Amino acid sequence: MNWGEVFDIKLQTWKPLPSPSDNGNYQVVVFGARLYVITKHNNYVYDPKQGRWLPPDVGLGGLGEVIITGLFCVIENVIFAERGGKYKWYDSRYGVWLLVENLENLYKFRYRETIRLVNHGGKLVIMWHQKVGIKYQRCVVIRSGHFKSIMCAVIRLAFLGTHISGEVEKCDTINSLVPKSCKLLTCLSVSL
Repeated sequence: MNWGEVFDIKLQTWKPLPSPSDNGNYQVVVFGARLYVITKHNNYVYDPKQGRWLPPDVGLGGLGEVIITGLFCVIENVIFAERGGKYKWYDSRYGVWLLVENLENLYKFRYRETIRLVNHGGKLVIMWHQKVGIKYQRCVVIRSGHFKSIMCAVIRLAFLGTHISGEVEKCDTINSLVPKSCKLLTCLSVSL
């Protein structure tokens, strides 16, 4: 059984992708025309032009710790993630994380940790848990300790050379009464 397969556009055929030597839990991201496989113990980089795995951490520049969490997304070949409670982007030219500018108002709404970042047609979608205060539903008191809300913000991004600026287009509650024990496992953007 193959670890994965690569589609050869010229030959219109699939060929096996050799396995990196680690078979544990992993995250995969395509970035800069390479496939990055990040595990708890090792990082792997596959270069399809060379048709081989490169030495660990080649071109990774410390992205492994962000990618393994799964709390990132790629938009226009730029990786976005939450770092230190702020939304940042990775400048691969210099190997540094820079702040997405103009999101100060968004931080006022956030109470809990980010649960997902998603690329939705070139926009950054951020989802997080929000603490629920005491609410009344059908004359029953719902206490904050039992429920949480799932919130969502849609951010339009402006790529300005050495800066990236964000504008909050929408920020709203997706579901206001989610049991505290529930966890959102994944979030995907679908276009019809």
